[in-house]
Amino acid sequence: MISGVLGTNLTYRTEALKSRPWFYEVDVSKYIAYFIAALNHDVSVSLIIDPHEKVQNLLNKRMNAD
Repeated sequence: MISGVLGTNLTYRTEALKSRPWFYEVDVSKYIAYFIAALNHDVSVSLIIDPHEKVQNLLNKRMNAD
């Protein structure tokens, strides 16, 4: 059973849609900013697309905190 629908802030959403209890808005503007910055600095965008390094860093931080 579907309990909700996720929509980004990168497209138009009507007030009627945003007021529905099953609609969840996801703010992805931070990731668009990372993407644009990477393009402007001639850096690979693979780290933005592939989250493995970020997940590994979070796991390492968590293990070191214990």
